[in-house]
Amino acid sequence: MYVVSGCPRSGTSLMMDILREVFGEDRILGKKFNQETFEDKYEKQQENETDEQYSARMYVYQKNKDPKEIQKRKEKQKKIKNMNPNGFWEMLYTVEGCHYRFQDSDRLEKLLIEEKKSICKIVSQGLILSDPQYIDKIIYMVRHPRSVAKSQENLERQFLFSEELAPQINNKKIKIHSPEMYINVTTSASMWLDKYSDIDVIFVHFDDLISNPKETLLKIQDFLGEGDFEKAVSRINPKLKRSYPQEIISDFWEDAEFIYENFMKQNYKEIIDYMKDFRRAIHRKNNKIYCCRLGRTVIEDECLVCMNSEQTRNNFKKAAKKRNIDWKNEPCIFECGYKDKDNISIEESIMNNFWKNNEDSEDKEINIDNLGVSLSDFEKMINFKS
Repeated sequence: MYVVSGCPRSGTSLMMDILREVFGEDRILGKKFNQETFEDKYEKQQENETDEQYSARMYVYQKNKDPKEIQKRKEKQKKIKNMNPNGFWEMLYTVEGCHYRFQDSDRLEKLLIEEKKSICKIVSQGLILSDPQYIDKIIYMVRHPRSVAKSQENLERQFLFSEELAPQINNKKIKIHSPEMYINVTTSASMWLDKYSDIDVIFVHFDDLISNPKETLLKIQDFLGEGDFEKAVSRINPKLKRSYPQEIISDFWEDAEFIYENFMKQNYKEIIDYMKDFRRAIHRKNNKIYCCRLGRTVIEDECLVCMNSEQTRNNFKKAAKKRNIDWKNEPCIFECGYKDKDNISIEESIMNNFWKNNEDSEDKEINIDNLGVSLSDFEKMINFKS
């Protein structure tokens, strides 16, 4: 099987459309917009489902079916189609990987003996879950992480914020994008590619494909050893490059740049070793710290915002009061032992309790311009609740 892989929003769907043009739709494993048929498929009785099981499942489904949610999914699908009108050409293996499944055994057996190779998209996070015996060659799409992040934002996969913490510039809420997904899935792909280094891989940079399609496609033709790729040049529209790198502050960019540069050089072991270091920003994102003043476990991001946001501290004080916590006589565990530097003692933290500053201040609208906290602090706060 020929596999098209890569981080989502790196040109995998475009490459699938090109291969469909070259080899024909019969060799493609996947549908143009496979998400559209989800509801119809779910409402049909499955091959391995008894009449009793189907009746029971449909009873629960109809009882909990929310027409509004279905409509929301359909509206979202329309927007996604506008972003990628030539289709995604995805299927079961795309995200979940290609590995043995009892109910899929017939197709998997055919993949091992087929003369004309099937073509399937398996994105980076699906690659790590795949059995290499089913994969003959990989066309791996690469794109700079800043462009990937911007494209994700355009596809409405940006981070979500609660209303009170939504970043603003000139009183307008702004979208924040992050390389977090790129880091995670590319690291996973590096682990798989390093382990199965005997599988042939060609790396195709999205920008090269758009700016110099003929030369790039001929390289892919030589790699696969079949197909007339010249006729697919017309499938590439220069306007497809709609997402450009953007200078958004984030603690994750250093990690993303390191991974990108080494991935382009196929230095998989360097990436793996680099990401083993728990000091990396991507790992620290989920550090669990017990806040004695708040009386619950928090993540490091909440601590950072608390130290920089007066409104957040006021919200925390209210929460502590409801829990009958004497926060004035409790230390900040983060500043005692979890900061990068300048950690202080328990006694000093209690004595110089920064929660006491401006105790009577009123809540203020959070605005990036006057908050004194970087966008990266906000970027990592998802659905924050005090």
